[in-house]
Amino acid sequence: MPQDAPSPQYPREFADGYPIETPRQAGVGDYLAKNPHVAGMAMGGGENGTSPSDPRTIVVNHNNPMMYLPENRRGLQRIEAIRHKMGETHYNPSFQITPEMQAYRAESYKPTDPYSHDDLAFKQSIVSRAMVGDLPGPLLMSQRQQVFPTRHPTVQNADGSHSNVVIMGHSESNAGPVYAIPTMVDGRQLTSKEAITVAKRNGLQNYHQDKTPQEHNAWAKANHGRINEDGSINPQPTAVLSAANQFQQQFFPTNRLSP
Repeated sequence: MPQDAPSPQYPREFADGYPIETPRQAGVGDYLAKNPHVAGMAMGGGENGTSPSDPRTIVVNHNNPMMYLPENRRGLQRIEAIRHKMGETHYNPSFQITPEMQAYRAESYKPTDPYSHDDLAFKQSIVSRAMVGDLPGPLLMSQRQQVFPTRHPTVQNADGSHSNVVIMGHSESNAGPVYAIPTMVDGRQLTSKEAITVAKRNGLQNYHQDKTPQEHNAWAKANHGRINEDGSINPQPTAVLSAANQFQQQFFPTNRLSP
């Protein structure tokens, strides 16, 4: 199909207020033909080598087989609309690029792709894809963490409630880290002294640690009740989801961006 031919499959329309152009109209027909893995592009406003004064538009790559499906085109158009809004507002996500994100980046993008070396563009891409539900789970969730080397089965308390761990803080010195020490191990309540003895026997380095008592208290409060029987904590949503939710609430509060 000619890249600039109007058709029912590729109607000229708008996505969240941004006009949709064909690749040839946007001057990227040859580039997208040679790079069918690129689903589309945000053009204008300084994006992808355009002038900051150029009108912001969205381009769908008709050479990408995934773009044959209407729902995929809508998702791509929404992602690029979000990217335009990020550019207009100078949005810079505050989260750090994790090793999992870096591994995904290396596997997914060619060295010549902007996302492979432009940290800001890569982070913006992650947030925009998270907003439309098009991001692999490993990039949205933290890893399973082993915080205690001991076992913590759930037991019934005298008052009828259930628990499997009680957490106390312990530091070897005023300047040292604060270790999170469980005072319930193997279903048995320990004294503070007993709990510290067990922790030292297993190696304090194998327990979660924080820099200050304040950080320890915050961690203990957030994770009490989340400790698994094997001493691990299940994955939790990362800062990516928080960033995506905040951006959507601020700039797309009445739009349902997910396809």
